Amino acid sequence: FGTFAFLTLLTLLTLYTVGDYLRISQINREDFVTTDAHMLEVKFDRTEETPVTLIGADALAGLFMDFLDASKLDFDYVPTLPQPLFYSANFYLQMGLVSMDFSDCSYVPLSRLDESTLIAGRMPEHSEEIVVDRWVLEKILARPGILQNGIQSIDYFLGKTLNAQKRDFAPTIVGISDCGHPSVFLSNSALASVGNRGTQVMSVDDFKHQLPELAAQNPITTGSCCVFYNNAGVAYAWREGQDFTTGNTQSFLIAHALEADTYAHLVLTDADIEAMLRIMIGGTLQIYCADKEAMLDYLNGPQPHDLEHYVKFTVLDATAEAEAAYAEATQTRADSRRIVTLTVLFLSLVMLYLLQRSRVQERIGIMAVYRLLGIPRRKLSAIFAMESLMQTLSAVLPWCALVYGVLAAIEHYTEWNLPVSLSWQACLWIYGGISLLHLLLSILPLSRLQRLPPAKLAAKYDF
Repeated sequence: FGTFAFLTLLTLLTLYTVGDYLRISQINREDFVTTDAHMLEVKFDRTEETPVTLIGADALAGLFMDFLDASKLDFDYVPTLPQPLFYSANFYLQMGLVSMDFSDCSYVPLSRLDESTLIAGRMPEHSEEIVVDRWVLEKILARPGILQNGIQSIDYFLGKTLNAQKRDFAPTIVGISDCGHPSVFLSNSALASVGNRGTQVMSVDDFKHQLPELAAQNPITTGSCCVFYNNAGVAYAWREGQDFTTGNTQSFLIAHALEADTYAHLVLTDADIEAMLRIMIGGTLQIYCADKEAMLDYLNGPQPHDLEHYVKFTVLDATAEAEAAYAEATQTRADSRRIVTLTVLFLSLVMLYLLQRSRVQERIGIMAVYRLLGIPRRKLSAIFAMESLMQTLSAVLPWCALVYGVLAAIEHYTEWNLPVSLSWQACLWIYGGISLLHLLLSILPLSRLQRLPPAKLAAKYDF
């Protein structure tokens, strides 16, 4: 009974100690990383040599962007959003309209989305359709909130419409990806519509897709635009042939002034939309890099005279910094428990060894009789080994299964934040480890006594 009770206590202690270590050492990487790993952010400042003619961040950024354009690397300029997109719903009448924002993520050009990473839904067909990564949706649902309590899975978001602060642009989520980054994928015209200092625009392809009759009758070319005066302002109905100035001070010749049921103020060619994204800088410049390491090597290389002497720029790799913070936090929390875990397990093993040695000493008489009867030592060891395995099978395995079952049921049916974390693989390893150690600690004191001849063994027992 003593061995059975000790094995039971040892199993429970080991399960708790290992579960506590696993819980402490498990830090969610997604709590640290909030940007796509391909993104770089650049901030600008003047130097002592900067001439007075280079006034403001826009002028400094212009020199920097000319330097980037000369690199011939594969990258995109990505505008910052003044406010993240958000989703609103009314699940409970007494609560009214409640919102959740799509923050802690990167807004990435749709051209960078690999269709093979889609796990639900489909690819967008026009600018008012977007794809959101699983990472972003799961992180939103993990936040405490009224809306989160009413949503069971990320598939709920398929077909849901998001909103932009102070904008008419309202994209619909048509796909969910699993690209391994916290990303929301939008077309260039969508990025221009919701970005900082942007104007709500529609590409020519979207114009043809959504308003085919108007598009056929009102073609536009690079440098010109089509204005929807019911959105941009009724005064533009009489300004054909004049310029339209966007929020970032770009000017386009008004080729047509139309009225249509759409979110956009303008229709622009793809080239003009890309040019618009290039100068929607705001306080910082964001870059999506197909090869981030190559871009960093280029930025750290030789620079033209004007950029080197007139512009002080700082490159921020937010993902790399977050990954470093995550690794440090994981290591620190794991180290805080490792010593305690190893100490507890070591003391438990010492106690188990002493218990097994005392049991062998108590049964030295039976051993002496068996040896005098000529039973080989290997058979005697097999008898003790079988007894050891049966003891762990009856005292260790049921507790491992029971503890795992209880913890799994609690995690599945409740939202309790348990102090331990145990998978079925961890419980299986604990059972196997205790069984193996119990077997070794049972054979170890036995082997020392078996080295004695049968006569000395009988004399030791005073037989």
